[in-house]
Formats: sequence, structure tokens, C-alpha cells
Amino acid sequence: MSMNTGEAFEMVKEAKKQGVKLSVCHNFLFSHSMLYLNDLDKRGKLGRIDSALVIRVSNLKREVPKWYLSLPGGLFFDEAPHMLYLLNHFLPNLKVSSVIASRYGVSEQKPRKIEVHFVDEDRSALLTVDYGGSRDEWLLYLIAEKALVKMDLFRDTLTILGEGGRHDPLDVLKGSIDEIVQSISQLFKAGLRYSTRRQYYGHDKLISSFITSILQDTPPPVKTEDAIKTVDLMESILRKLELAK
Repeated sequence: MSMNTGEAFEMVKEAKKQGVKLSVCHNFLFSHSMLYLNDLDKRGKLGRIDSALVIRVSNLKREVPKWYLSLPGGLFFDEAPHMLYLLNHFLPNLKVSSVIASRYGVSEQKPRKIEVHFVDEDRSALLTVDYGGSRDEWLLYLIAEKALVKMDLFRDTLTILGEGGRHDPLDVLKGSIDEIVQSISQLFKAGLRYSTRRQYYGHDKLISSFITSILQDTPPPVKTEDAIKTVDLMESILRKLELAK
């Protein structure tokens, strides 16, 4: 949303002054897999979410913005907000507990590795980033009362593993078959969206919802308090990395 919370509050203040709507592009909240997951959550299929894990691996062979070097933490500052607003969506009261980072980089990206531990009383989350990996992956895991959730953000797929049994060979086999069937089904749907050029990672639904909020004078799709919380979490991480300006 902005470089710091001060700028974020100024944006909110100016939007109110001008009488306009303000919404931040937290697009992954509106992806196909995320909307499906929200539906399952509303129907009580997940139960209480106790912890989360976000994994970001990058090999830096992809095309990256030239201006990222001017950001505190480089690509981390550019990409981590996506991870932070997803964590905040499921565990809205998280606070940064500790941050560990490597003091070396890959090419000009520094730090190479960052691990952030979040806590909320008896709930927790871990964000781990490595810009020196062998490939590009972006995964979100949720450990819930009734299920284990795996979301693949790049492929826009979702796998739900329900409650297990005795963990004997038959139970493991059933769980493996269920995971394979879900993966094939999800990849087929994602491939169909790719082939028909309809894979927008939530941007289409977010923009449509924002237009509707303007026309009908309803709240925007992303609450400003959630957007500011994302900036605040990033500031907390940068302070612990001694990168805050």
C-alpha cells in the first residue's frame, strides 16, 4: 500500500477528504483457490485455524523489476506483502515475534534468506523466504482443527486433507489417493483457465468488486485497516532486520 504506515494513514485521510473510495490490490484474496477455501471455511469444513506456514522460494532467473534494489530488503519488500495479507486474513491478530536473516545475498539481492515467526497467544505462523533456491514456488499451508490445507499460489490450486484415522497403511493409502485426485482435478481446472487466458490470480474479481463498491456505494473489497495492518507487519519485520527507514 505504501512505504510505511505514516504514508498509509495519509492515503486514508486524503481519500476521506476527497470523498473517494480507497482499495488496495490484495489480489490473491480473490483467486479461485482462495474463494473456494473461504467457502469451505464458512461451511465449517476447516474448524479453528491454529497455525500457518508460508514458503517462498525463488531462483532469480525470472525477470524482476529493476527498481527492487532501492527497496529495504530488496525483493522481500516487494513480494512479502502478499504473504502478510494472506496470513492476516486467517490469523488477524498476529504480531511479529522474531526475525532471522542471512547477512549475505544472491547477486544483489540481500538478505538471501529471511524467516519470520508470528504469534497470537496460542496461535502462530511462520514465513520463510529463500531467494537462492533452485526454482520458483509460493505455498501456503494452514493447520486447522479439521483439515490440513495446501494452497499453491502460482498454480492457483488447493488441496484439502481431512482428519486422519489410525495412520495405518490403509489410512495412508486412502489419504494419498484423495490428495492425488484433488491435485489432478485442481491442475486440470487451472490449466483450462491458462489455456483460455482466464487465469488472473484474483485481479479480475477484485477490480469488479471495487467498481461495484463505487457504483453501489458499498465498502471496498479490501478494508483499509487490513491494508494498513500489512504495512505495519512489514515495518515490524524491517525494524528487527534493522532496515527500517
